Amino acid sequence: MNSKASLLGALAAALLLGCGGGDGASTPAHFTQALVIPPVLAPASSGGVDHYELTAAASSKAFVPGTTTPTYAYNGLAYLGPTIRLTRGQAAQVTIHNQLPPDPPAMGSMPGMMAGETSVHLHGLEVSDTADITPMVGMGLAPGSSASGSVFTPDQPSATLWYHPHPHMDTGRQVYMGLAGMMILDDPADAALNLPSTYGVNDLPLVVQDRRFKADGRFDYLTRPEDMEGQMGDHILVNGVESPFEAVSATRVRLRLLNGSNRRSYLFAFSDRRTFQQIATDGGLLPSPAPVTEVMVPAGSRSEIVVDFSGDPGKTVYLVSRKFTEAPGFGGDGDEAGAILREGDPFPIMQFRIGAFVASSPLPAHLATLPALDPQNATVTRQFDLERGADDTINGKLFDMNRVDEAVTAGACEIWSVTNYAPDISHPWHVHGIQFRVLDRSSGPLAPNDQGWKDTVRINPGETVRMLMHFDKQHGLYMFHCHILEHSDMGMMGLYRVSP
Repeated sequence: MNSKASLLGALAAALLLGCGGGDGASTPAHFTQALVIPPVLAPASSGGVDHYELTAAASSKAFVPGTTTPTYAYNGLAYLGPTIRLTRGQAAQVTIHNQLPPDPPAMGSMPGMMAGETSVHLHGLEVSDTADITPMVGMGLAPGSSASGSVFTPDQPSATLWYHPHPHMDTGRQVYMGLAGMMILDDPADAALNLPSTYGVNDLPLVVQDRRFKADGRFDYLTRPEDMEGQMGDHILVNGVESPFEAVSATRVRLRLLNGSNRRSYLFAFSDRRTFQQIATDGGLLPSPAPVTEVMVPAGSRSEIVVDFSGDPGKTVYLVSRKFTEAPGFGGDGDEAGAILREGDPFPIMQFRIGAFVASSPLPAHLATLPALDPQNATVTRQFDLERGADDTINGKLFDMNRVDEAVTAGACEIWSVTNYAPDISHPWHVHGIQFRVLDRSSGPLAPNDQGWKDTVRINPGETVRMLMHFDKQHGLYMFHCHILEHSDMGMMGLYRVSP
């Protein structure tokens, strides 16, 4: 490892050791625990349909030395859930079994809502509303009950997606406790691209989250007034392991970066400032690999990158989050004044220990063909104002599950324009059931991460982002919301209905 890279790596490690543990919990030794690769959930196939079974239940895991943290997880794991792998053109169905304890929602409850209710949102899939297991939109399944979504057949590009609960007023707490998992949609046609694709070897799923712990090891959730602006944590987990290491060959490695945090954005980069290739956004491959040195991924969003370690046998390299400014004139949201690790602070995430050289194929110059981005096809333009005059509102309104905010005609092409009126906090804007294209940002040119299929996009303070929406695969009732989970729990959501 050269001296510059060694120094950067040492500085990165020292930075995390200096900022972790400020919450009263002891800090484990960093980069001493191996990355855990989530198991792949094997479906039961019958009648031409792949059936995926998820069971949500209480569990526990030792995150902090000398303590045990109560958690939630799927399918008997200690934390998070297995990876679901879907295939384009193959019919599938997801069933959820709720074995959670009757813990009360963190923010109170709606009339008729029972403690311990949960649901499953298939984040990023373009399917009918009945395939998402969110009964009555925002309500959930009572403990001890089960439900199956409708059978769906994925018809969209290969992508890194995910699943997580979505009960209104309790989504943030349930995700924080561990209910989330990666979902990968494979397209058999992509095999010709010869991309790194050996799961857990040169194709790594990385669920990145920040967490805060109490001295006894329990999650420290919503205990400070500033937490209502989005829960922030000082311990950085990858697949449920704090500051892990991963041994990889000196070859091209594909990283599927999923921001599973409740609020935090990550400006992903490497400690030696190397260039890497971004190959995909939320909903699929880019037209061609984009050489970048950093990629911004807001909460709920994903990015696929390929890093070439071929020339690095014996070296150590860190995946990091670089420093960024949340808003000009602000050092991050003023509500997080008590945070040790603020939004936009730099820190290391995980370590790569690079072994012997293994030959790999260069990336193809062409990855995918995306439809022309033609706003002239839009027949409707809708405006969405975030926090204009009142906190946690969209167009001046809080979520009402009995109110449909937008009526959309099936097959329509529309422009959705979203303006963030908050001066000091960005909002990750997410729309259920659709992959859209970003047209432009009022703040400047689009980065590569804006130029592919998207379902979640960061709207910076004072910024307007326009997106092109084609409702050609949707039917029924869907949500749109801020993906700061505490914001959506407090009502920063709306409903749209797609009908003929």
